[in-house]
Amino acid sequence: MEADKESVFTIQTHYDWPNPDAKQLVTFLQFVFLPSFNKNLDFEGSIEIMNSTTLKKKYKFESFDKWATALENGISYTSGRFTNLETYHNIDIIVNFIDYRLSFWATISEDEYVIMEEIIRSLEKHLQLINNDTQKGISFIEYNYFIPKPIEPKEFLNSFSLVVSQFNLQKINGEIKFASPSGSGLRYSNYKSWSYAVEIEWSGITQIYFHVENRPNNLRLQWNYTTDNLNIRVEASSVQEANSILAGLEKKLNITPVNQGGTSRLTLEGGERIYFAKNNVDKDWFRKAIHIIMKYFRPDFYCELRLRISSNSQQVFVWQNISEWQENVLNKWTEMLEASSYLSGPSLTLNFRYDHRRERVILEVKARSKETAEQTFDNISQDLELQQIASDIYAHPQSSGYFAISSWHNKDFADSLESIVKQFIKSKYFVQEATIIETAQQEGESIHNFKENYGNFLVRLKSDKPYDEVHFKVQGPRGAALGIHVREKRKRLEIKSSLNTNEFINLVQIFKDNLGLKKIAETREAAQSQKTSLKDSIWVIICLPIFLSLLTNALLTEQIKNAPYSKNTLEIIAPLDNQAKPVTIPSKTVHFIWVRIYERWLDKDIFYNNTADIKIVNDAGKIMAEKKTAKPNISFVLPPGSYQAVITIEEYGLKEAVSFEIPIEAR
Repeated sequence: MEADKESVFTIQTHYDWPNPDAKQLVTFLQFVFLPSFNKNLDFEGSIEIMNSTTLKKKYKFESFDKWATALENGISYTSGRFTNLETYHNIDIIVNFIDYRLSFWATISEDEYVIMEEIIRSLEKHLQLINNDTQKGISFIEYNYFIPKPIEPKEFLNSFSLVVSQFNLQKINGEIKFASPSGSGLRYSNYKSWSYAVEIEWSGITQIYFHVENRPNNLRLQWNYTTDNLNIRVEASSVQEANSILAGLEKKLNITPVNQGGTSRLTLEGGERIYFAKNNVDKDWFRKAIHIIMKYFRPDFYCELRLRISSNSQQVFVWQNISEWQENVLNKWTEMLEASSYLSGPSLTLNFRYDHRRERVILEVKARSKETAEQTFDNISQDLELQQIASDIYAHPQSSGYFAISSWHNKDFADSLESIVKQFIKSKYFVQEATIIETAQQEGESIHNFKENYGNFLVRLKSDKPYDEVHFKVQGPRGAALGIHVREKRKRLEIKSSLNTNEFINLVQIFKDNLGLKKIAETREAAQSQKTSLKDSIWVIICLPIFLSLLTNALLTEQIKNAPYSKNTLEIIAPLDNQAKPVTIPSKTVHFIWVRIYERWLDKDIFYNNTADIKIVNDAGKIMAEKKTAKPNISFVLPPGSYQAVITIEEYGLKEAVSFEIPIEAR
């Protein structure tokens, strides 16, 4: 079935302008054109300054006033496009100051014809133009295409030759533009020179432009490689003739116009994978990684290179120059936290993120086909000796224990913890949490966060100043993880780790020697379950018979229901805490939801609207956000970093905290 094709009535006028004067053109547009064409018009314009055949400078404008102010004698080319925002018809004025030519090109509806002829006559008189010809009733077709696959320069030029073979190519207007230096380009008036330059410079080209006029037939091609958008406009005396000119190109390249069911956008396929480095990572490994990643880089790709270091962990340093980024990463190697490279072009997106403390690589690849993406994943992981892992590898501890503490000294505990980290986590690690909670009689509970300063954390642990709780979680390369929690005013110790059974026994022995540990259960949850079971046994043996006898009296039953046994608890729903895994928030906007749970005998009520005080501190202990009597589902916008939120319902004496982090790539 023949697809509908856009047929538009146009007027074109082409002139010689013996004495071009930019200011005269501005005067005509301001005082004749705009008042006559009293419509809601949008504008875009450009000015180019040429040096021989090399494009020296090009300026673009979205305001008529700014364009008119910049328009002066001495420029090489200028163009202005007025768009009727009601009909979306265009009026173009193009001036070639080098060849002394002016073209006026209008797409019009039938009721605009009379006013357009008046404007043309005024234009000729005001600027003293010599009319070459006036073409009326020209039909054109204009299509957008998206190239569905990579194309080689010879393939493109051979296909395009089928179209241009129908034109006289003695004089053309051809142009190619490059990614580097930004905005640079070359112009050509000879077809062979233009096509040769396209073939030779293909790898660095971002845009291709071609225009030839053989009145009444004209052809214009624009290809933006960065977006893979190909725009072709053909003018002829009829729609059928214009369409026949394009038929060969569409068949050869196997492309279909967007408005006829062709690809409307380039969809890349792929995904994200997480890896550990199989071997220890050093500077040579990272140099190799950069070399491998940059094999995929093209000059027209968007490139963003980042670095975060321990001495200034809140700041992200950004480059777009690969050599400068590599030099800075290697110079800051010992204090590097994270480094990443993001490359994006029309056929590939490649995001390489390296977490130095965990020697972890997060690799995102999107390509034109799933097979290409898979092959890219395989090539990079093999070359860099990467082992793919599950995204939640830190979420499942291999060993754990919950202990009673019989002997406590601050220094003994701190020395044990320091020894364990050195022995089992080694020298490279990511501190997920390092919190000390102390209670003063007058000030109440105070939370101190040392996440970004492990040394100060140890100093505080060893000091004589008392504290009630300690929460320490650390992660290392290849899945190494350790969580140590001192609870109930230094009476309980909870340990979770990635160690095997024998290693875990050795770890516990270090604490046993200093703290006199006695094991209660495998986990804290199991210990709490044991308490519940004991309470249940007492209830069945002693309380249940009494309770059943009281049921015979309705009044006493009601009294029992309202007996003094009751409990309020505060539960944070979002962000959802998980002690064995970082709570990572993918957005800079963080939502907080909590509930109060009230339990009495066999009843449980959940209150979703209890107001609370919320305070958010960063890992340096600085308060980043605070709100009194906040309602649940409150949100805060925070920069990338590590935080702890403390939620308090003072009316019921409830307080809970949750730690979370916002990665540098969060939006």
